[in-house]
Amino acid sequence: MPVGTASRVRNTSSRTATSCISDSTSKQFTIFFEGHMKLTRLFTLLAVLAVMVGTTIAQETPSVPTRYGAHLGLNFNMAGSGYGEWMTPADRRPGGNFIEEVRNDGSGLGLYAGLSGQWHVLDWLAIQGRLSYDQRSLTVIDDQSYPNVADEFNLNIGLINLEALAKLYLGRSFHFTAGGGVAYQMTSEYTYTKVDNGTAGAESDPITVPGSNIIGSFVGGLGWDIFLSDPAEQQQWILTPFAEATWMVGMRTVDFESQGGFDDGLSVITVRAGVQLAFGDAVRDEVEPAAAPVGKFFRITPPEDGIFSKRSTNEYFPIRPFVFFDYGSTEIPRENNNNRRYNVITKDERDELIAYARNTIMDVEHDAEVQKYMQGQVYYNIINIVGYRLQQTPTANLTLIGSDPKEKNGAALAETVKKYLVDVWEIDPSRITATGQENPRVPSGTARTPAADRPNADIENRRVEITSNDPSIGRRAVVVSERSAREENMIDIAITTNEAIESWQVTISGNGQRKSYGPFTYKEANIDPVGLMSEGADPTTFTAEVVAKTKDGRTLSDSEPFELRLNNKNSMAERHALIFEYSDEDLVKRSEQFLAEIAKSTPNGATVIVSGFTDNIGSDEFNLKLSKDRAEEVKTNLLAKYNAAGKKVTLRAFGYGESSDRHPYTNEFPEGRMYNRTVIVDILP
Repeated sequence: MPVGTASRVRNTSSRTATSCISDSTSKQFTIFFEGHMKLTRLFTLLAVLAVMVGTTIAQETPSVPTRYGAHLGLNFNMAGSGYGEWMTPADRRPGGNFIEEVRNDGSGLGLYAGLSGQWHVLDWLAIQGRLSYDQRSLTVIDDQSYPNVADEFNLNIGLINLEALAKLYLGRSFHFTAGGGVAYQMTSEYTYTKVDNGTAGAESDPITVPGSNIIGSFVGGLGWDIFLSDPAEQQQWILTPFAEATWMVGMRTVDFESQGGFDDGLSVITVRAGVQLAFGDAVRDEVEPAAAPVGKFFRITPPEDGIFSKRSTNEYFPIRPFVFFDYGSTEIPRENNNNRRYNVITKDERDELIAYARNTIMDVEHDAEVQKYMQGQVYYNIINIVGYRLQQTPTANLTLIGSDPKEKNGAALAETVKKYLVDVWEIDPSRITATGQENPRVPSGTARTPAADRPNADIENRRVEITSNDPSIGRRAVVVSERSAREENMIDIAITTNEAIESWQVTISGNGQRKSYGPFTYKEANIDPVGLMSEGADPTTFTAEVVAKTKDGRTLSDSEPFELRLNNKNSMAERHALIFEYSDEDLVKRSEQFLAEIAKSTPNGATVIVSGFTDNIGSDEFNLKLSKDRAEEVKTNLLAKYNAAGKKVTLRAFGYGESSDRHPYTNEFPEGRMYNRTVIVDILP
């Protein structure tokens, strides 16, 4: 009789064929559910947590309906071996092996690896196909059939398994899996070791397990999709840990004449855990290409409190501790003709300057150039301010650091400033140290500075830096000024559509006026209403017509009415400025304390306007982006502080780059370019 066929039938007088089938099914499922109850409880807990979390994050992950990948896992195999003649005639047991029914005859580990594809038929239902190498190897022991016998059987079973699975998704990540497979047995053999009274014999040669090479399986489990890519990226990579249980049946032929029933065949229940790495393209909701109705693709916000004529401002002006020099001279550049430079005075004019500084109110009209000069008036008195503060603070000392990379006159430049302080402000020379070096401590210009802009950067390095052991010497100056209101009067227009906009412009008409502004390439702009309202005019309705060009060549056009009115009162404001060094990127982080003071002094309900500017060194595009980034960084920092303090503040940020009609100072001289590297914070109560 061939190997694998029983030589005698196990006692089945009390069992019918039907009961055999029922007992076989009961035996196999008992192996899994009773032998691995802890694992089942773990799967249940994971399922509950996944349902709770999956629903929460479903909207945070993109939809990837088609994906391809590879998987790798580890099988934990458990066998119901089944009664039969497992040994060769030379070693055959008289009644065969595995006579007694045992819930689990043995176990082992195996590799599970292959390729997969997945296709969503609905948002919540996907079909997955897997082609895998599936190893169901294990070791079983027959220690129940005969006294003092424990025969050991080592099964080596390797299959190519083709599985079709349905995935039921709860959200975009968590899913249940169920399906089946058809496998081809590449390897299906075993060896045995006969063991009597604890003494093991020699291991047999490999023996083929009798039966068909094509077998079936059932699969059930759960998994979790982890999206590794940024949600905005088109191609997505997804890592999916999974846990499954499978039942593979019919792995050994059953002879009903010599065996009792299906439970005498070989079946393997496997619990596996693994991961899959897949990729696919995200599918996103389409945006309707048509133009939106009125007010839909842009938003207009006129000044809430009306248009003010004047603004009274407490301006906290930063004193930049630098004196810049022209090439070919070691003299302090002074005002001459139309060039407004440093205010160089005599000792006799000192008291007059002090009285003027204490009482000056800057009355700045609409002329933007005049405004820039007036704002620079404080800086151009920097040496006089330092001299006055040294007089008031006798314990303070100075160190003057002159730098001159080209003409090498750094020390001479420092001595010029020292001599002025000694002669005009009568400062003891022992309190002032003058030194020279080739480059300043923080030079202007880098290797990336365009060749055309290099001369402007180089002249900024010919300067004297003023440092002191007393921080009060360099403290900000408080300037009380009355100027034309501007920031609080701005009409805010923002593009609100999700369409990709290349550029847009706005035309405002009303009160006999029609003015166009733009084109703009960023999504929000402040429109200056100067000239729209005549003096003493009643509230007037205007119309804003916005025309936008999309990046795919279409045109959006719409209009919105709004009202402007005059406010005869002066607005009140505070102005603060952060000055950046050349290519400085860390000033905001280094100004935490200063920004905290600004946030603390801001009244609840105020409007805060953050405006970023740059000098004219570098390309227009780079400077515009740099100014916007700096303004946004300051806005984000202040917003966090306002939220922490429970303040409700209207906060807006704009970047103007090197715009000639917006920058606070003239770019003609190094000191103007230095002050234009700034973010200005206007607080309008």
